[in-house]
Amino acid sequence: MISYLLQSERKRQKLTQEYLSKGICSVSYLSKIESGLTDASEEIITLLFEALGISYIHENEETIQFKQSFSKLEELFIEFEKEEFDQLFSELLEKAPKLLYSPCTIEAQILIAYRNKDIETLESIRTTKHKLLSFLQCELYEETLQFEDLIKLAEATLILDNSGTTAYYLMNAHFFLGNYHDCINFSKIAYSSYSMNGNAFGMFQAILIMAGSHSNINQLEQALDYYRVSERLGKQLQIDNYVYFSNYNIGATYLMMDNYDQALRHFKLAEKHVGCDEFRLYTKMILAYVMSGDSEKAEKYYTKIYKNQAGFNEDEYRFLKYIIQTEQFNKEKEYIEHLQRCMLYYESKRLFGHVRFYAKYLSEAYQSQARYKASLNLIKKYNVS
Repeated sequence: MISYLLQSERKRQKLTQEYLSKGICSVSYLSKIESGLTDASEEIITLLFEALGISYIHENEETIQFKQSFSKLEELFIEFEKEEFDQLFSELLEKAPKLLYSPCTIEAQILIAYRNKDIETLESIRTTKHKLLSFLQCELYEETLQFEDLIKLAEATLILDNSGTTAYYLMNAHFFLGNYHDCINFSKIAYSSYSMNGNAFGMFQAILIMAGSHSNINQLEQALDYYRVSERLGKQLQIDNYVYFSNYNIGATYLMMDNYDQALRHFKLAEKHVGCDEFRLYTKMILAYVMSGDSEKAEKYYTKIYKNQAGFNEDEYRFLKYIIQTEQFNKEKEYIEHLQRCMLYYESKRLFGHVRFYAKYLSEAYQSQARYKASLNLIKKYNVS
């Protein structure tokens, strides 16, 4: 990183290599330094920066402490200790500008680039010393939905990381892209690494994604097993909202299995801890009540979500209203049109689990209207039954 800073500052000042190297080193040697092909002595580095009007800080107690704290920052990131990570990150970020031209230049530049969400600068840093660099790149790729870039980076660095973090980003990326078999493979790697390192929260995350992936490839019994494991882990770890998420996911899986009684039992447990996720939960509850023949209770929950305008998905509002008010709706062409619109909406959001959910009901609607070829094509495409 010294090479990068030296070259960028020289170019910013519009100086040639011949001018900067004069009386310090040969032009070819400076070129090698700037290209990162050689590690110059601190004496040469100091002289070059002095020629640029910059004071280079040699290793001292402050730089040693900064490097140690940076290593601690990596540990906190791996362990999902967000509050402690954010606090230490802020403390180090305050010191980073002062230490840009010091033995801490790489660490300082990483912190500043991540704060600025500067992916290009992070990509330009060449070091295998800090795994946190690739973790933060993955984090920004995930935030900006650049999943192909995330996968490329993470697959290249996976072998160097036994913490489970790289596999964690790979499982998330593949889940978002709908590559559920790949997601399961990386979830297993992440879970195994987290387990060996005693990272219980990481194990919880991996199990949850593994369960969702099994659900999305129609392996519903396996999904239920993993959701129950995640529920136990969540309880042990005292994770906020674990009761809601576990019961919501278990209920949604039972709904896909057409087991409406079990689905509603878990949805009601989830409802006690629903928070701001009303639309997602109540949509599933309405479907379960309608499919089990209780339109009166379905109407009650529809009134709740429409009154609160939770979710703001008008296509889904109209769909729910239609199935509540229409007898034998699955025989009607309009029912199919509603399902298609809901699928298109979630495809545009790249929420493939929701797409599969509506694909299941659409395939059943095609069957009820004797459109067997259309139903079969949908089943094959989305792996629903």
